[in-house]
This record gives sequence, structure tokens and C-alpha cells, in this order.
Amino acid sequence: MNGEIQPVSVKVGEKVLLPEYGGTKIVLDDKDYYLFRDGDILGKYVD
Repeated sequence: MNGEIQPVSVKVGEKVLLPEYGGTKIVLDDKDYYLFRDGDILGKYVD
């Protein structure tokens, strides 16, 4: 990585399958959020 923004494989609103453990926990306004790397995504749900 050289500081450039890298595109991700998902779009806002898509549902994805993530590993049970991992990610980085972020707390904002007393709500927990987890950040995962694009490569951690195990799959996408399709209709």
C-alpha cells in the first residue's frame, strides 16, 4: 500500500458473511462497530 485509496468489493447495503472472530472494534456514540478488511469477507448473500 502506498497511501492510495483501494476500491472494495462490496457496496453500501450489501449483506456479507464474516468470520466469527476478528475485525477491529470501534465505539462511536456508545455503539459498537467492527471494521474488517476486504479480504476477510467470506461471501456475499444474493437474492
